[in-house]
Amino acid sequence: NIYGNYWTREARFFEIDLDQHGYINKGKRNYFPSKYQENHNHTLVKLDYSVKNKFRRQKVLTSDFFCTINNKKFCNIVDEGNYSLLLSNYWFDLIFSKINKKPQKVIEIGAGSGIFTAMLKDEFNCKNIIIDIPLTLNCSIAFLMDTFPKKSFLLPNEVRDNTNLEMYDFVFLMPEQINLLNNYKTDFIVNTESFMEMDYDEVKNYMKFINTVLIDGGYFFCSNRLRKVNKFFDYPWSGLKHFKKIFLIKNEINETIGSRAPTLLDYLLVKDTKKEYKNNDL
Repeated sequence: NIYGNYWTREARFFEIDLDQHGYINKGKRNYFPSKYQENHNHTLVKLDYSVKNKFRRQKVLTSDFFCTINNKKFCNIVDEGNYSLLLSNYWFDLIFSKINKKPQKVIEIGAGSGIFTAMLKDEFNCKNIIIDIPLTLNCSIAFLMDTFPKKSFLLPNEVRDNTNLEMYDFVFLMPEQINLLNNYKTDFIVNTESFMEMDYDEVKNYMKFINTVLIDGGYFFCSNRLRKVNKFFDYPWSGLKHFKKIFLIKNEINETIGSRAPTLLDYLLVKDTKKEYKNNDL
């Protein structure tokens, strides 16, 4: 495993499959949501939370217990091992209560099962690129192929130097392929809960990448813990000196679910090439 100490340890817990019935988790670690059934025999995670804003997804209705993406219903089961839908709903509402701009081209770095990317696709019909290590890239590929079976997909082994990425709804790349995006421009970049698993040099390289491919006036959203293998405030934010802070807040989700996990911090920035900010005004 070439992706750092954290994933060298965690790799053995992942095994993902995809068949005619959809995505399947076979490992101990599970990023997938469950498919909602009207007569569910399990206790479901309530998707409501304590955010102060009243924004809710506009295109589809989100009930207290399931989320609808491309007319498919998904839920999280209590003790299933993750709160992926709850977090994605929260991030979506939080971001788009602060900005009034529809993203057209989105890059998500470390997408897990791809739920947040799926919500963006469903809401805005944007173009989506996911950059992730192979283990978790399998998760988002399986989930998104199952959720959007009629959309077009480009997998890492299919990408060539002259491939027109604009032709595809979903493009999947491994970290060592980001050089293929040197001439690509996007208006929205997302990183949630994966910088905290990287070495600082990896984060620094992604900061350079974000600075290069994000257009002026574009947005970067980052939600990570204070500490896992690194510290949030020690990330090389100075590499984004032309980015203005929109908000930096403590994530409210852990309080909502009663989790004792380390605090998550949510950080939204907009690129403004006319001004410089020391350490992004952290």
